[in-house]
Amino acid sequence: MKKFDLWDQFSFGVYGEDAVTRDDLVWVAREKAWDEFEESFRFEDIILIGDTEADAHAAYVNGAKSIIVCRNQIK
Repeated sequence: MKKFDLWDQFSFGVYGEDAVTRDDLVWVAREKAWDEFEESFRFEDIILIGDTEADAHAAYVNGAKSIIVCRNQIK
């Protein structure tokens, strides 16, 4: 996110420690979106940006989309 200056593109974020299980992250994001925009988003309209297989799985089991990024430079 930092490398591509994406932090300023989002008004909030959800992180692994924000939920009991990683699969709950999409629910937490949906609640934060309501708090931020007072609008309810459908799960299929949510995009989870993550850096682990668990993030991709969390999006998948909740019907959301995911973008998975690499944390380390591949040589």
